Amino acid sequence: MAYLFFLVRILTEITRKRKSSYVPFGWDVSPDNEHLLIENDHEQNILTRAREMSDHTSLRKLIEFVKSHTGRQVSVRGMSLLLDRDY
Repeated sequence: MAYLFFLVRILTEITRKRKSSYVPFGWDVSPDNEHLLIENDHEQNILTRAREMSDHTSLRKLIEFVKSHTGRQVSVRGMSLLLDRDY
């Protein structure tokens, strides 16, 4: 029964396999399976807002915005990759 609950939970959430010890921005480690990542809705929303602002805002200002709303530090190169990435 617990396995069935786990499957239903996994199928209803957006997930991806964990490929390294580093947890990417916008994702959290699943509490049920350390090899699975689940979307962090708060960080994904902040990233969406940063993408919308990217046309008229510098990368450094976007980094400040992300850090002030999430507490996570992102490098200039990292922010550039996050803005270009869509998964």
